[in-house]
Amino acid sequence: MIAHPELKRMGKYGIVGISSLIVGMASFNVLYYFVHLSLVVANTLAYVISLLNGFIFNRKWTFKEKRGDSVWAQSLKFTIANLVGYALNLTVIVFLLALYTHTFAPNAAITIPQIAHNVVFRSKAHVYSFFIVNSAGLIATAVVTVWNFLVNRAWTFRH
Repeated sequence: MIAHPELKRMGKYGIVGISSLIVGMASFNVLYYFVHLSLVVANTLAYVISLLNGFIFNRKWTFKEKRGDSVWAQSLKFTIANLVGYALNLTVIVFLLALYTHTFAPNAAITIPQIAHNVVFRSKAHVYSFFIVNSAGLIATAVVTVWNFLVNRAWTFRH
């Protein structure tokens, strides 16, 4: 029995997504915990690296029969779609870290917007544990994966 083409495509997208997740998480952890970049800078660079991995493999394998546009047109669409995805990613991470901080330091005289500001502009590796940061990143990735698949299927790689 041959699976429905969309199910096969979703499976391929999932495999590419897992490889991009591994590449992105590894890049983030090196940049955040070893190079000591801020959370936002490390997350941004890791997202770009993951984005390149995803574009190359999705264009060559997942959506190979959907290459009606030039590589430049598709890469522009992919970048635009993923910029929105990145904004969602960062929003979820900041929200989760702010929620974590507020929940486990309820007596702190600091508001959630102030916590979010600190996460974005001051967060260094010593602030959050490996588990907390990576958990927030995985949850954000799950949210963004749905967005990215739908937009890339409907817009970036449509024929």
